Amino acid sequence: MLYVLVLLTGTLNAADPYGKDGADPYGKDGAATLTAQAGDWDTKDLSIGDPVTVGGVTIYPVIDEDAPKHVTAQTASLSSAMSSGMLTVRESDNDGYTAVQMVNHSKQPVFVMAGEVIRGGRQDRMITEDVIVPPQEHPLVVQVHCVEQGRWSDTAANFTYGGRAEYALREVLEEGGNQDTTWSVVAALNTARDADPSGAYVAAGGPEWLQYRQQLRTQLAEADQVVGAVVAHNGQLVHAEMFGDPMTAAVSRAVALDGYARDAVVMDGAVNDIHDDDVVEAFLLSEID
Repeated sequence: MLYVLVLLTGTLNAADPYGKDGADPYGKDGAATLTAQAGDWDTKDLSIGDPVTVGGVTIYPVIDEDAPKHVTAQTASLSSAMSSGMLTVRESDNDGYTAVQMVNHSKQPVFVMAGEVIRGGRQDRMITEDVIVPPQEHPLVVQVHCVEQGRWSDTAANFTYGGRAEYALREVLEEGGNQDTTWSVVAALNTARDADPSGAYVAAGGPEWLQYRQQLRTQLAEADQVVGAVVAHNGQLVHAEMFGDPMTAAVSRAVALDGYARDAVVMDGAVNDIHDDDVVEAFLLSEID
């Protein structure tokens, strides 16, 4: 069965697609959750860029021909925000393991992607939805799944950034899977890596992952007008990710490539057929229609 992950992260509420002045993008309470706006893509002049292959994964960049070039990201990534101290993550005591609180201490919004992992706290967690944490000092509650079934500490350690999970875990979110499903996938992945099935999620990594990640970052470093990607595993088109605009894609690209590189590690790479643009476009349009 072919599973498809589509993250249509749309533009911020009431904001122009490419960052022009508009109404308050953060809504009444100052928090903006990115929402799917599939219809918006029907009016865009989208095309497929040159594919990039690492291991058993092929990335087909999706380009918006009408978007401006050489954009500068206006939001920060969760990785950079956590490492710099501009954003802190803490336990949400009223929500058990199903949510955490994020506090943005800076004047810059922080874009958090579904599938990103945070380690520490009382348990390691995975973010379940795309969300922007706006500049504000009061905590924003963010939904999570636990990816460390065997630990619940009475003392909450500091959270650190844990990268983006591979597709097998992100797929759980797309399919509407619950916490038990997430734990089952973590157990299967850990077992395959000779790790404790009930322990913390062990991500595909090592030198091979670092090599694939660097290759992807190098080849897609100057990806002007890119607003998403179609991804193939061992030659089969599997899922598509669409970001709201090039500025969102600019900050999200490294995070997305982090996960694609993990997928490349677990793919055998035996088949890497390159599809024609019209085939990739048809697949993309079927998912954003």
